[in-house]
Amino acid sequence: MTRDVKHNIRCLDCSIEVECPKCSKKRPHGSPFSSWFRELESPLSSKFFDNENLDYIWFQYRQGWLITIEEKQEGGRSTQAQTDTHNIIAQMLVLGSKSPVRTMRGVRKVEYRGHYVVSFQNTTPDDSDWIEINGTRAEPKTIFVLLKNGHIDNVSNGIQLPTDDELAEWEEKEKIATQQEVAFKAAAEGFNR
Repeated sequence: MTRDVKHNIRCLDCSIEVECPKCSKKRPHGSPFSSWFRELESPLSSKFFDNENLDYIWFQYRQGWLITIEEKQEGGRSTQAQTDTHNIIAQMLVLGSKSPVRTMRGVRKVEYRGHYVVSFQNTTPDDSDWIEINGTRAEPKTIFVLLKNGHIDNVSNGIQLPTDDELAEWEEKEKIATQQEVAFKAAAEGFNR
């Protein structure tokens, strides 16, 4: 069974869904590889995992910092699943940016400055009267500030780390799960004797 495609590619000028000139089928959004995943009937199919892409990793290698950027056109928004997956990546990059990494320029620390969802009114800063960066409306030229500095004053960096209460709750659940696993293993060993 093929998963229904939620979005088809639309014409940039008139927003009508694009059809194949040969067979008249609507052209699905994404790559042939992502379409192939949707058609699988196995634990590798998208019924069993979330498959998201990330549009840009903007690495200012001379200054040693990077940001991640998700681009949205026509005032688009990230899906809940995409937001969740990108937030996981952002949190992992925050934690990793405290450690030295190997680069072409040697071992060094690279600062992660955040994840930014950039939504254009149309398709680019040139054809849009406005853009939004992490939900904050801005002038189109603001994108250059973000790309130059890796942040914009008064705009969230998009990173949502767990609170102390959430971490404490998680640690308690992990402790209980570990105790249950130990008890299960002991019971299984007793059963196997």
